Amino acid sequence: MKQNVNLLYAKDIIDPTCLEEYSANLNVFHELLTEVNVNLFMLKQIHNCPLHIFLPLRMDSLFWEVSQRAISAFVILRMKSILSDNSKKEKKILTLRRFKNQLKQPTPRGWLKDKLKPEHQDLFNERIAKYDQIDKRLGETDTKITEIRNEMIAHIGLNRENMPSIHLQELVKHYEYLKEVFELLCFDDREYDFTIYSYYGDGEKTEIYDLLIHTAKTSNVMNEYALIGHVEFENKYRDEWRKTWNNDNTWEMFIDWVEKVEKYGA
Repeated sequence: MKQNVNLLYAKDIIDPTCLEEYSANLNVFHELLTEVNVNLFMLKQIHNCPLHIFLPLRMDSLFWEVSQRAISAFVILRMKSILSDNSKKEKKILTLRRFKNQLKQPTPRGWLKDKLKPEHQDLFNERIAKYDQIDKRLGETDTKITEIRNEMIAHIGLNRENMPSIHLQELVKHYEYLKEVFELLCFDDREYDFTIYSYYGDGEKTEIYDLLIHTAKTSNVMNEYALIGHVEFENKYRDEWRKTWNNDNTWEMFIDWVEKVEKYGA
């Protein structure tokens, strides 16, 4: 996404003495948001792999269960800290909301120039209004994230059993909103890359993918499939799987992963 979509640049609105700090903070947010995206990528790969097929016994899938919990906890902690922090040291902590407030206030309390050109003021106000609209959408998931963070991750809450659950899709959507508000606060001409491929290179398999392929390839069920063949295996398992897992396309998931193993599992 092109950041200067409204042709409004940092030099147009930010006091020259604050430009270096503004740019440094942008780099921090970009690094953290990319970090979150990389962890979400790994979480999605684990979630989308039908481990309940390849590792039906819980004791065999413990590593992946613990990995999902650990990655989810990290994502929740990091996304909460990026958006806001209600600690007593908030003025010394970088958050997107504090960053926006710094942009809105003139120096010396903030970074804004004392006087903007009318056309720059209009564009700036429009961008901040869009930020506020998206920030409101963050509210529902942020409430969940804050509650889970406070009661289950950062502290040992007495009400843990009644905590709300949060799904992967909600975490991904929350991340997309965070990225969108960040981009609204970017007044430079950079194009920010948040993708996993900024770490691994476009089109290359990642370590998490290799691990999942290996898990599938070495599983008993995959070995049986290879031993008795497609038709016999389908006759034996297809209806049973669909019944056991509430018709959740289990057979299609399995076949998809058979193809992945055959392609990458050599």
